[in-house]
Amino acid sequence: MAQVEAALFTVGVFKDIAWAERGIDALKQQGFAAERMTLAAKASTESAALIERALGAAPESVELPVVGAAVVRGPSRTRSTDLAATWSRSAWRPRCGGLASSPTTG
Repeated sequence: MAQVEAALFTVGVFKDIAWAERGIDALKQQGFAAERMTLAAKASTESAALIERALGAAPESVELPVVGAAVVRGPSRTRSTDLAATWSRSAWRPRCGGLASSPTTG
């Protein structure tokens, strides 16, 4: 039987931009490197600015099932189906505004 290494990640769901910023700052203080984080949010000027501040570069715009227009930046951003699957497994719901943070381990 083939050995498959499972990816580990953390998803944070925040009620607004201020809470998201505090959560991201707390992760960085605990040693999570910005270049290992993927941040995704429902598209807005404020969420795009937060991602740029947190990760040092502007996010990309993507269209995600259920979520709709979103902005994303980080190593897990390359496959929107992976992002959508992560969101569906998390506590994220469309009414939350949905900023999710997933520091990656690989």
